[in-house]
Amino acid sequence: RRSFEFLQRLRQERGGALGDAVSAASWWDALALCEETLGPQLLQEQRIELTRLTHARLGCLLRDDGGWAKTAMEGNGSLYHTFLSACTYFRMGSSVPETEALKGFLQGLAQPGGGFLENRYSKRPGTNGTAAGVALSLRLRASGAAGRFATWAGLAEHLLPLAVQELAP
Repeated sequence: RRSFEFLQRLRQERGGALGDAVSAASWWDALALCEETLGPQLLQEQRIELTRLTHARLGCLLRDDGGWAKTAMEGNGSLYHTFLSACTYFRMGSSVPETEALKGFLQGLAQPGGGFLENRYSKRPGTNGTAAGVALSLRLRASGAAGRFATWAGLAEHLLPLAVQELAP
């Protein structure tokens, strides 16, 4: 109950709980955890208003490259923050906007040798970008270079040879 009360106070702060992808994803996930224990806590009207507010705030971070930026000051998408934005839409029960542009964003960051860049300025693939790219590819069933992991079977097909190689004497 105190956790839910904290979430209520947090969302009242200007630019606080729903101001960026990290905060929004965390807030909606925390709400879900509270509601698993306490049952529904928001009135339908409140949920609709919070969903609308979250859409508006995340919409300000959507960039022309198809990704979501970390902050309003950045001009390009971050794959990790795009992943968190998509998770927030999923948690709210909403569709991710501009999915075709998002798939193009994923394809543009997928690397031929494996992995995903975090953004278009990254020099090499990293853990956060790759984890976000694989998860989004699976969720969106992306095609092309990004889609090589677009199904669990495709993921297993690419990971199994690596696992066998690691286990070989």
